[in-house]
Amino acid sequence: MTATSMHMTTIGIEVTWPVDFAVSGRNREAHRACAMSPNMMAFQSASPYAPGWLNELTLHLGDETLVLLATIQTCEPSRGGWLVTAQPFALAGEPKMIWLRFITQTRAASRKIK
Repeated sequence: MTATSMHMTTIGIEVTWPVDFAVSGRNREAHRACAMSPNMMAFQSASPYAPGWLNELTLHLGDETLVLLATIQTCEPSRGGWLVTAQPFALAGEPKMIWLRFITQTRAASRKIK
C-alpha cells in the first residue's frame, strides 16, 4: 500500500487521505482504492455502482483481507471509468478492528509524506 498523492482531499464533507490498495467488488471485479476517511473510502471502478445500494467489497490490505458490506454513496465518471465512494455498513467485532487499524496506519503514513 502506497500513497498516491501528497495532499489530503475531500469527498463530500469528509477529509480523506490517499491510499492505494486492491478492492474486489461484485463478480470479483478488480478496483483500486484511492482515498479513505474514518467513515468512507473511494475507489476507481471500470463499471458503475448504483448509489444507495448495499454491496459486498473485499479490501486487500497488505497482509490482511477485509470483507465488508458498504453502502454506495456516490458514483461519478472519472478517468475513463467511475469514482465510487462507499461507506462501511454495520462493522463490528474483528472486521471493525481491522478497519480501524487500517485507518490509523494509512492516516499516519499519509502525514509522513507531506
